[in-house]
Amino acid sequence: MERLTASPRAFGLRNEAPWFILRRKETATSKRVVTDESGPRGDPVPAPDGHRAVFLSYASEDAEAAARVCSSLRNAGIEVWFDQNELRGGAAWDAAIRRQIKTCALFVPIISTNSRARVEGYFRLEWKLAVDRSHLMAAEQPFLLPVVIDDTCDSDARVPDKFLEVQWTWLPGGETPASFCEQVSRLLPSCERGAARPTPGVGRPAGGTDLAAGGIAHTPSVTVTAAASAHSLGQLHAPDKSIAVLPFVDLSQNKDQEYFSDGLTEELIGLLTRVPELRVPARTSCFYFKGKQATIKEIARGLNVAHVLEGSVRKAGNRVRIAVQLSRIDTGYHLWSQTYDRTLDDIFKVQEEIASEAVRSLSATLLSTTLPARIAPAEAHASLGLILGIFDFDWAAGERHYQRAIELNPSSPVAHQWYGELLVNTGRCDAGLAEGRRAVELDPLSPIASLALGIQLNSARRYADAVARLQQTLTLDRNFADTNYLLFEAYANQELYQEAVAVYARQKLLDGEPEAEVDALTDAFTRDSWLGFLRQRIRALEAQREPAPDEIASFYARAGDLDRAFAWLEKSYASRSARLTHLKVDARYDNLRADPRFADLLGRVGLLA
Repeated sequence: MERLTASPRAFGLRNEAPWFILRRKETATSKRVVTDESGPRGDPVPAPDGHRAVFLSYASEDAEAAARVCSSLRNAGIEVWFDQNELRGGAAWDAAIRRQIKTCALFVPIISTNSRARVEGYFRLEWKLAVDRSHLMAAEQPFLLPVVIDDTCDSDARVPDKFLEVQWTWLPGGETPASFCEQVSRLLPSCERGAARPTPGVGRPAGGTDLAAGGIAHTPSVTVTAAASAHSLGQLHAPDKSIAVLPFVDLSQNKDQEYFSDGLTEELIGLLTRVPELRVPARTSCFYFKGKQATIKEIARGLNVAHVLEGSVRKAGNRVRIAVQLSRIDTGYHLWSQTYDRTLDDIFKVQEEIASEAVRSLSATLLSTTLPARIAPAEAHASLGLILGIFDFDWAAGERHYQRAIELNPSSPVAHQWYGELLVNTGRCDAGLAEGRRAVELDPLSPIASLALGIQLNSARRYADAVARLQQTLTLDRNFADTNYLLFEAYANQELYQEAVAVYARQKLLDGEPEAEVDALTDAFTRDSWLGFLRQRIRALEAQREPAPDEIASFYARAGDLDRAFAWLEKSYASRSARLTHLKVDARYDNLRADPRFADLLGRVGLLA
């Protein structure tokens, strides 16, 4: 089974007291099981506070997983109602279920292969009732919170279309990590029912900012996003010398200056990353929050920073007004704010002014440096290093350019990521993993950096860590690139073949391969185990018009057919496949290492030493 980490971004919970109702176990029989949480006739006990309840809907086959979720929440001190009566049917029961769905605060459908297989069931009526209710709610109101307990993907889950409009959470097998419970507990209010909830704010404890006068637009509070999961498995304390630049808000009358606002944000990120002492999350992570509803504290927590730079842009003709403020998150106070009125001719100057002001405000107590003068890009050297390594197999020259890129811009996640890959691929795993982790630290919400670290961990044969990292990548982007294929490799390298086949099939469906071909793969595994799967996949790959040589070579190597594996590796070498850069450490080719042909190939790609 594919093991995926729960993603707090998928909760979308509001700051009311959610307490969890786990409904009765659904079955085709009418046999009743006595429990301590049902009424005298087996009917569900009415929730004392329905507006604070969460309704968990599941197929009977998934009752055990639902019970596991219940137990974890209770152990965390969260009130849970778990009615274990089996379905008795009848109008009274049906009315009770409808009443709960009508009054609950959150509806959590459990999605699995079992729910997919059940084309008919009471839980499907529950899903319909929940969707019907959601249509009466405002778009920003959280209500539907789907949870997946296995490797079921949204493309074939057989769920209402409305479920596909919201983020999903993975709790494999119903295993509920502490991070999930912590996020739920954090959202439980301390106020009594009906008490007004405080409106989270940013900046000064009292007073407000007049946007008409060039102030900053803030995003309203709602939710726990995926950002909160970036450090949820081990909360880090934000270093004082850290700052995130959030996407500037376009306040122009026609709302047609988004490109200008984004460009200004990117320039400021680039300028601030040139300060060696300052930790600045990269563009990918900062722009992750654009258009999302999250408080400044939630954003800062996700990015692991102590300070946030916000801004807005107004443009009229050739004139532009840029309002900026720098806030410290733990106190909520502004360190400084400024409004700049400039013509577009001065835009580059004002960008440097803003960045300089931010550094100057921090430098008195935090930094011992000033903003460096403009220099040649920390990215040009990194790109040259990549070209030299991948296409020319000139590892020494590539390493020199990576080191120079990092010297020029220590805060560039790309340079650290690519340098880490080079170090791991040449056998220096500990040093390479340190670089890979640095890239993730600099760009914590980037699925690219996260996936790259997963690849490096797999190449370093730290398979459990690789699986955990790749699962984290899926919480950032559940369909990102080849994440499931890399999970396939990590599972296969541990001889966890059932899990490997499951994630491989999922990836191929995401790649658009015909369902019949994917079914043939899983059928071959069921019929003839691992070797049957390998042979079936080889046949399918060789039948393609432009097959990937390294993938076929790896399957032949795993199957023990050395001659064909080397034949396809030669084709991979002729096409300068980037996967050959992993050849020295790639476990897929362990069956080939004793053959002299393997040493010869390593020599040709510069990896023999």
